[in-house]
Amino acid sequence: MDPVAHKKVTKARTQLLFKNFFFGRLALYLKMGERLDIPTLATDGKHLYYNPKFVLSISDEQMRAEVAHEVMHCVFNHVTRRGGRNPQLWNIAADYVINIVLKKAKFQLGSDWLLDMQYDGMATERVYDLLLKDAKKQNPKFVPCDLLPPEISASPVEAKQIEREWQIATIQTSIECKLQGSVPSGLERF
Repeated sequence: MDPVAHKKVTKARTQLLFKNFFFGRLALYLKMGERLDIPTLATDGKHLYYNPKFVLSISDEQMRAEVAHEVMHCVFNHVTRRGGRNPQLWNIAADYVINIVLKKAKFQLGSDWLLDMQYDGMATERVYDLLLKDAKKQNPKFVPCDLLPPEISASPVEAKQIEREWQIATIQTSIECKLQGSVPSGLERF
């Protein structure tokens, strides 16, 4: 384990508690783990995985946005809602939805992050359907199939448990934020 990268991720989670309590509080529900087989960060609903080389290549501000991004995958149950959809296209749709929320919450998004305000207010499933339709229009032979292994290998019962845990954590954190008057912009409706 790279102690410098681990410290940087820990620092980002701690800073989020003070700068963006909603995201910071929820980030604490994820166990941190280093993985060299992922390019940036990832989550399975229980862990916040990070590639140490990537972590060391970005600013502290960008690191906070990355952690918040992974938290929102959990909040929106993207890990368990994918079903039989194409994993890559599902992740792209999820990123569009999450990045709008993060932009509204005033996070510094990376220049290569997927952001298109036309998807504002849409559910991930709707964004996925639009992206799929566009992919089929550009390539009539496009077939949405699983190209990668599922992001989570939980049984349906375990997946429902993960969803329930995140629903409870999100509701509790939202109530705390509302009492403090600090609900992040873009999440009031949620």
